[in-house]
Amino acid sequence: MILLNALHYILLQMNKQICSILVVSLALFMACDTPLDINEDDILARVDDEIFTRDDLRNSMPLYVTEKDSAFYAEKIVKTWVEKQLLYKKAKLNVPDNEDIIARQIEEYAKELYIHRYEELYVNQKLDTLISTREVSEYYTAQKKDFILREPAVKPLFIVFSKELDLSRVKQWFYSSNPTSLDDLKDFTYQFSSQFYFSDTWFYLSDFVKFVPGEQLHDNVVFSQTHKILQDSVYYYYIKIDTALKTGDFIPKELIYNDIATILLHKRQQKCVQKMKTQIYNDAVQKNQFEIYTK
Repeated sequence: MILLNALHYILLQMNKQICSILVVSLALFMACDTPLDINEDDILARVDDEIFTRDDLRNSMPLYVTEKDSAFYAEKIVKTWVEKQLLYKKAKLNVPDNEDIIARQIEEYAKELYIHRYEELYVNQKLDTLISTREVSEYYTAQKKDFILREPAVKPLFIVFSKELDLSRVKQWFYSSNPTSLDDLKDFTYQFSSQFYFSDTWFYLSDFVKFVPGEQLHDNVVFSQTHKILQDSVYYYYIKIDTALKTGDFIPKELIYNDIATILLHKRQQKCVQKMKTQIYNDAVQKNQFEIYTK
């Protein structure tokens, strides 16, 4: 209160011009000190006029961080921010930019960021992202010569059963060639197995062997199409490789379906962006928004 009264008395003694200067200077000082919309309690770090707040920390914190590790990461993030600010200020003082090279690079980078973000927004609003099965099939057929296996691929009959189950009938069904036995095996599997494939899914061999314990799946099992029952301490693994392809064969379409869909979607995105660029250019031509000088 004493300080405010003293300041009030001084202001009254000054002429209007000096008073205005003081008020403006005081306002600028306060603005540089802390932004008006920032609570002082929310500030976690300060380097000169730059501040780091609780919101900044929340936005910087990795999603996978547990509550137990949050304090460690928070300290690390704040320290990294301080070090970066100090290094940036030191760099600005010691790196000459007499020809505004860095400033121009920053400007170009900002343009690229804005353009990239606008392209993303435009594509998200305008693009049909549904890729049909027909489109994938047509692309696969046209480019099939480029889709060559670099490792074997298999389409297995594969079922995992707990050792606690009575599997006497399952073994008979598994080795039988009778279609009725296969139906019985499926019925039992749907009830008592949590992992199974009935020769309806392609796998790269390196991915499929991860389902099998140890090093028990050898090439003679993979390529001979024989029945095999493997086991570990908990489960039985019923395996029959119905179809196998070797390195150098064509990749089955099912194995690269998603890859092809991604390729087609990317091509569609590029086409959409190019159409947008052309439209912007043609609109600018119609409105005489630019000139190109030839010398």
